[in-house]
Amino acid sequence: MWASDPQAGIIEQSHEQYDAFYEAIDQIIEDKIAREGQFFLFDLHTYNHRRDGSDGPVADPEANPEVNIGTGTLDRDRWGHVVDRFIDDLRAADFQGRHLDVRENVKIKGGNFLRHINEKFGEHGLAIAVEYKKFFMDEWTGQRDVASTNAIQALLDATVQGMLETLIQA
Repeated sequence: MWASDPQAGIIEQSHEQYDAFYEAIDQIIEDKIAREGQFFLFDLHTYNHRRDGSDGPVADPEANPEVNIGTGTLDRDRWGHVVDRFIDDLRAADFQGRHLDVRENVKIKGGNFLRHINEKFGEHGLAIAVEYKKFFMDEWTGQRDVASTNAIQALLDATVQGMLETLIQA
C-alpha cells in the first residue's frame, strides 16, 4: 500500500484515532438511547458509475441502483419493517418529477462500522448504509447539480418521520 514504510508512530496514531472515533460514536448512541430509548443511523455514501471516463458508458443500471440500502449487518427479522418503510418512502417520493430506483443490498450490504453498531446496539435501534449513485454530479470533475443534491437532502429528511413512526411501533 505504501511506497515505503510509514514514519514511526503513524500506524499507532492511526489506531488511536480509529479507537477514538468508535468510542465517540458509541457514546453518541448510548446518549441517544438514554434520552430516546431507540435510534437509527444513516451511514451515507456515494459511488461512481461512470468508471470508463466522463464520456464513457454508464455502468449497467441493473447492478447500479440510484440508491442502494445496505442492510446486511442488521437483524432484518427485528428491524425489517423499519427498513421496508424507509425504502417504500424513498421509492414513492417525487424526486424532480420521477421516482428513484431504490434497492437493497445490490452494491454494498454494509461494512465493519455498521456491523459494530448493529451488533453492539441492535436491541435499541439500527444502522443502515445509504449509497447514492453519483447521478447528481459529474463524478470526473466533481461538479454537482445543486438542485439534485438539495432534492436528495429533502427526500432523506422526508423519510425520517415515517421511520420514527415505524420505530416507535416496534
